[in-house]
Amino acid sequence: MRIPDGVKAPLFLRLRSKIPGFNKFSKVSAGSVAVFGVVTLTVAALYEVILQPKINHNYYKESQVAKRALIQGSREELANGQRPWSDPFKSPK
Repeated sequence: MRIPDGVKAPLFLRLRSKIPGFNKFSKVSAGSVAVFGVVTLTVAALYEVILQPKINHNYYKESQVAKRALIQGSREELANGQRPWSDPFKSPK
């Protein structure tokens, strides 16, 4: 690329002219950046949804206990007249 006299060349062009091995690299296309961004966001979201609860299971266990303590009423009252869930495999006594 030709640059007019008196104009300072951009850093990328100066590096390419001074370091011969740097000519192997070219600028990354916008499509590659978009694909990399989407993959990075997907991996980050999957980490937060799948791995984070498994790593910090004590936090979620304590949070569940604290939130269940705030619920007022028994199982029967909260069921609004419907039969509350019971274990179908439990032997009748």
